[in-house]
Amino acid sequence: MASGPTTRRSPGRRWAAGGAGTIYDLMRGLISQLPTGGKPAETCLAPDSGSTQFVETETPALGAGFYYLVRARTSAASGLRHDLGRSAAQHAVCP
Repeated sequence: MASGPTTRRSPGRRWAAGGAGTIYDLMRGLISQLPTGGKPAETCLAPDSGSTQFVETETPALGAGFYYLVRARTSAASGLRHDLGRSAAQHAVCP
């Protein structure tokens, strides 16, 4: 019995902790819609989360892929996502 290629995918996403009192916003979009900033597939998956992990429940369409951006912040200051030269104001999907 012949079988086709298989893809192993880890449903969990993790990132390094930013220290005590840090909260995170996790955003997801489609790789085909990079660079980020107001694209239809961008969604805020975990706003104001104290966790450093997220379990993905969706699978992108065949031939597509997701990217993930994490913003960390504390009560003292807000962090910025640094991706492809875009400013934090252009990433309003996670308020």
